Amino acid sequence: MKEAEGNIPRMMELDGEFHLNIARAAHNNLLFSMMTYLNNLLKEKLWVNMKEKTWNLPGYPQKYLKEHTEIFNAIKNKDSKNARKQVYQHLAGVEKDLLKN
Repeated sequence: MKEAEGNIPRMMELDGEFHLNIARAAHNNLLFSMMTYLNNLLKEKLWVNMKEKTWNLPGYPQKYLKEHTEIFNAIKNKDSKNARKQVYQHLAGVEKDLLKN
């Protein structure tokens, strides 16, 4: 995602791929199906517009990259408690960011 910094459409595409890959790695078919559905839903115009507004705010792409890195590192280190905490904080923050704009 870092290599796409400044290219908002590409960053949003990589963001979706990150979330799908986490769901795939969980080996949970229900979670993967839900994330696939959600990922497709988030490609609709209304959601794209909302996400673009957020991603264009100063510091937000870096914030999301940092959060994804923390999630990835927790998973890599097999720290499920921290991974759960990082995912929750990330999703709660994204929800807050989308709704305030």
